[in-house]
Amino acid sequence: MPESSGPSGALPRDREPLGTRVAALITEHIGRHGLADGDELPSEAKLAEEYGVSQRIVRDALRALSQQGVIRTRQGKRAVVSELRPVAVHSYFKLAMEADGSAIDELIELRLALETKAAGLAATRISPRSSSGCGACSTRPSRRATTCADGSSSIWPSTSASSRRPATASSAG
Repeated sequence: MPESSGPSGALPRDREPLGTRVAALITEHIGRHGLADGDELPSEAKLAEEYGVSQRIVRDALRALSQQGVIRTRQGKRAVVSELRPVAVHSYFKLAMEADGSAIDELIELRLALETKAAGLAATRISPRSSSGCGACSTRPSRRATTCADGSSSIWPSTSASSRRPATASSAG
């Protein structure tokens, strides 16, 4: 079967490895069909026919997706979508650090941007019920730190009746 043409997923010749391009198409398939952890992908033969490539190319693509943590594969079984794990991100950051020592600055900038956005989203989505797990959350801010039952710190006083006074790290419980 030719490796550069096919019915619905015809692939033009390119310098990017064919297996990498098919892996991207499979990832798009997962998103387009809303597949989640444990959902099966079509068979290798079906994917090969759909993308107009050989089953060997599909196996290469599945192997790459498995290494990235996108899917799980087992001998004689169809590939299944995997729970998202930070395997690929970890591998990327490790490679970036080994390849370029100055990459740490870029990684720190990326982390700052991600954490800032995540904190902002968390603040807009917090509800009284979700904040009740830590007794240090309240609508009255205090600049004194307190310690939650789980050992984390907070600058917010507890909302319980016995702790309506400003909390301190030693008085929090």
